[in-house]
Amino acid sequence: MKQTCPSCGKPIPPKADKCPECGALLKRSKNNPSGGEFNILYYAISFILPPVGLVIGIINLFHQDIYQKYTGQLLIVFSFLSVVIIFILVCLTFSF
Repeated sequence: MKQTCPSCGKPIPPKADKCPECGALLKRSKNNPSGGEFNILYYAISFILPPVGLVIGIINLFHQDIYQKYTGQLLIVFSFLSVVIIFILVCLTFSF
């Protein structure tokens, strides 16, 4: 029995991680850099260095992998959150 893509219905190779036709993620690869310790590192960088996190987030938004797109969205949110917190702290510091 041939395996088919749940997204587009096209046949796919038995051990494929994503559909060769539409790029839909079929199963999460153990070597996928969008999981685990890389996400934590990206989130920390994004919070400490917002411009770097913003660039990494935008790059991740253009990946086919849905997990990397989600990571990109979170990196952008963390970057903006960091800028807002820094702005509030600067305003509170210099207002007295």
